[in-house]
Amino acid sequence: MSNARSTGELGFQRHIVNNSNGCAILSNRGRYTTFEYNGRTITFLHGKDLIEYLGVKEWDDGYLVVECRGKLKGVFEDYIDLAHILESLYMDPKAFLYGIDEVRIAHA
Repeated sequence: MSNARSTGELGFQRHIVNNSNGCAILSNRGRYTTFEYNGRTITFLHGKDLIEYLGVKEWDDGYLVVECRGKLKGVFEDYIDLAHILESLYMDPKAFLYGIDEVRIAHA
């Protein structure tokens, strides 16, 4: 079952989804990437070249391999270590990431 609410944080519209289906959502806007799962969102900066995330190639308990489109590089592969980001935010990675079976791109 899913409950969604809309918020205008960071000057753009996005949806926070309380889900129990094991699916997290990755998206970006401007220089920020958001990762949402079970009603909780983390937001962090990414490289200047990134235009958009195209797809998730691999999800391994906090480590993402993503396909991206960049201004200079065109289509390229990138890596996101969410466990490290969560630790930097003084959050427990195991607690935040518990139950995530897959990650989808917001617009895909």
